[in-house]
Amino acid sequence: MKRRILFYCEDNATRSLIAEGIFRKLCQDTWEVYSAGRRSGGPHSLTLQVLEEVQVDSSRLVSKTLDQLPCRHFDLVLTLSEGSETHELASIQGEVVIHLPFTDPAKNESSAEPTRAFQQVRDQIFGRLSVLFHRIEAHEI
Repeated sequence: MKRRILFYCEDNATRSLIAEGIFRKLCQDTWEVYSAGRRSGGPHSLTLQVLEEVQVDSSRLVSKTLDQLPCRHFDLVLTLSEGSETHELASIQGEVVIHLPFTDPAKNESSAEPTRAFQQVRDQIFGRLSVLFHRIEAHEI
């Protein structure tokens, strides 16, 4: 049986969807990978764009809330935004819960280069998840 991972943040429009796409690429379908948010309003267009720039398939990414998930038990839960700590996850069972916050690039869209903010967060998430995935594969987590 495949292990399950959940990425959780506020809107499930940016950080958690980026993490879902990247982890799917890293794990090569050896995990069941999910993301959800406190709210769902659809993927941000720049989220999809910056994933495609690094050949991460975004076609399966759908914004959703915890109530819309098909399961409630996860081997690993990662919260990706400030304020999305474990108290919001009362309905979810996570064997291991890790709080790993990233800046929301959608809140920086007023900057001169909004795409660059999304690329920076994508690269930060990619780096952290690469390390995490290698630690998982080495049975350190």
